[in-house]
Amino acid sequence: MFAGGFGFSGAVTESSVRALWVPQDSEAALNRDEYQLLFPTINTVRYSTIMVTPPATTDEDGDGVGDADMATYEALLELNDFYEKFLAIEVAYNGTNQTFSDLCWKPDPLNPDTCSIESVLDAWSYGNDGENGELKYRLDPAKLLYDHESEENDLGIKLRLSQRFETERGSRITVDSLIGGFYRNAGIIQTIQAYRFGIIFPRGEDDSPWGEAMDKFEFALGKLTVDSNYQHIEPQLLGFRTLSDELANAISGDIVLFAVGYVLMISFCCFALGKNDLVSSKKLVGLMGVISVILAVVGGIGLSCALGTPITPVTQIVPFLALGIGVDDMFIMCNSLSKTDVRLPIEKRIITGISRAGVSITITSLTDFLAFMVGTSSRLPAIRYFCVNLAFCVLFDYFMQITFFAAFLTLDGRREQKNIVDCCCFPICSVKRKVGVEGEVGGEGEGENDVFEPKLSNSLLQKFFSNVMPKLLRSPTFRKLIIISFTGMMIGGGLLGLNVESRFEVYDILTDESPLIEFFQRYYVKFSHLGSGIDVVLKEADFDYVENFGKINLMLQDLEAEESVDFGINNWLIDFREFQQCSPCCKTDAIYTLPGPNAALPVFEGHTTECTPQFTDKLDGLQGGFAKDMVTFNELLFHFLAHDYYGISHLGDVSLIDGCDFQETQESWNEKGCKLQASSFGLRHVGTLNNSPTQERVQAMFGIRAAFKPWELDGFVYCGEYLFWEQYDILDEEAAQNLSVALVCVICVCFFF
Repeated sequence: MFAGGFGFSGAVTESSVRALWVPQDSEAALNRDEYQLLFPTINTVRYSTIMVTPPATTDEDGDGVGDADMATYEALLELNDFYEKFLAIEVAYNGTNQTFSDLCWKPDPLNPDTCSIESVLDAWSYGNDGENGELKYRLDPAKLLYDHESEENDLGIKLRLSQRFETERGSRITVDSLIGGFYRNAGIIQTIQAYRFGIIFPRGEDDSPWGEAMDKFEFALGKLTVDSNYQHIEPQLLGFRTLSDELANAISGDIVLFAVGYVLMISFCCFALGKNDLVSSKKLVGLMGVISVILAVVGGIGLSCALGTPITPVTQIVPFLALGIGVDDMFIMCNSLSKTDVRLPIEKRIITGISRAGVSITITSLTDFLAFMVGTSSRLPAIRYFCVNLAFCVLFDYFMQITFFAAFLTLDGRREQKNIVDCCCFPICSVKRKVGVEGEVGGEGEGENDVFEPKLSNSLLQKFFSNVMPKLLRSPTFRKLIIISFTGMMIGGGLLGLNVESRFEVYDILTDESPLIEFFQRYYVKFSHLGSGIDVVLKEADFDYVENFGKINLMLQDLEAEESVDFGINNWLIDFREFQQCSPCCKTDAIYTLPGPNAALPVFEGHTTECTPQFTDKLDGLQGGFAKDMVTFNELLFHFLAHDYYGISHLGDVSLIDGCDFQETQESWNEKGCKLQASSFGLRHVGTLNNSPTQERVQAMFGIRAAFKPWELDGFVYCGEYLFWEQYDILDEEAAQNLSVALVCVICVCFFF
């Protein structure tokens, strides 16, 4: 009890999927840690996704997801209505009511009041600072109505969505990442069956006022999606904490199941040990046997928590397995006690019974303990925590059985000797028993020198194993049947085992009632084109991007040629070159200067398209208009990142050395010698991998890593999904290894004992 109380007082819960089901020493996990160190922004934000699909009543292909076209005026009006309600949500923070615009993540140092949110509605936003006092990036209904009326069948709407437009941050984006279930013809979108909003908040500690405000907003947003009642759209939310909260609810939700299981086991034990004879009945023994297991579970898990093992969703399985092991030991001890001479004092009977049962209990408990301790070497944290919990529970149960439960058996034996009825501890409950009952004290024909022979019970199981089973085992036909059956099961099991697939999908660990199952099912159907994003990271601080410009692009083309990689590269270096080549995207009617605090670098001569000598002198004509050296590269990089068209699109793709940030002035930039410490280039796996067998995903992961390695660049290929894909590769090997070690331990115990 002390171990349980001490341990649970400081217990922590862990329900994060990545913290439980990802091997923390895998290449993907190590890459994740390094990626978060190089690009710390990922640690400071929390992402939420709103998915909007048609009502399920419009399903035409039987997948349970609506198939109606949502690129319509009516659907977009409803989408905008939901969007406005979402932006109007208020939560309390520091004594004031805060809306999304107050709480959202604002990553752009040049536009510190601009939220980071991506929506197809940006295609119809107000221009400049808005009209008639309206906020910019709110939908302009006049634009939407014009597109609706300009062409039949809302073709004007589809034409606008087929073009690139700016998000609220001002970054350029194609609509493909924001729509699902779409179809194009000659580059023009014809139908859209889903929309997606990407929402980002600054991240705070869970128990901080800021973290609580974020949680409140997410809860209010979730309630808004559930309560929404539209004719053409059905919104759903996958919040930052939604998955963790669902797993935490699974822990608390199974407490009732846990209680019911123990009540049923108590009932079974009382029934199995109960008899018609109220004195020799042992219903209370069955109850105390289960209580001893409960105490062992409390002590075992408590000690695990005291040693730093968190409580996870898998922990809820531990009490049930511990109950089976503990109750088994209880029946062994009761059966052993029943074989002793009832004429002996109860103390001697207990000693004799424990000496017989103790060996069996010790060996089985030791083998169980060693098997679970072997499991603690698992690379999957959830399995490791589970085995630690169960190993300590087995250990505690062993000591509870030979101490607590054995002591109660002694007390119960004294009760029986005094003819006190079961379930009562007071002499007033004693009864007179009929003399001559076989096997009882004072029974007829029992002398001091008589040899005690325990009476066998008349249960059906006893009759079966005494009368039926020996005859079957002596039968040649039955033995042949057993051999054939065993051989068939071995062959069948082996063949079926070859087809077993290691798999981990997020919805596999959710309860059947979880709304997230429907979310993931719809997402995988409508956004099947969105494969997992890939970041190709170059992390050498002194890397020469000028000299290796061509090598980098060839490497990216090589990776893009992989069968598992979709077309299209987010290449900030190409945009950097375009920026330096005075492309039409950066031309104005006036003398153009590269922007930046306290800096002005003229680019164009007057109203012409010719670059100034001050600018062209910094470029190398042999590189097709690229910086001629790294000194110039770093100087132009400052202007590139400060640009309100290019830079804002790539702030997340570059990482500056310590001490530098994106708000530097030209003077401080040069004084500190600011430069890149790492950069990232974006690729994407093909969407079909989302529903492919796990082995294909593993092959895709190893394939792109293998394609990157020959280029001998200091960096790595990172993808969030690799955290899970890599575990598929180790599961079979780890299972075989742990099973082999456990078998060796069990064989050694059986041999020496």
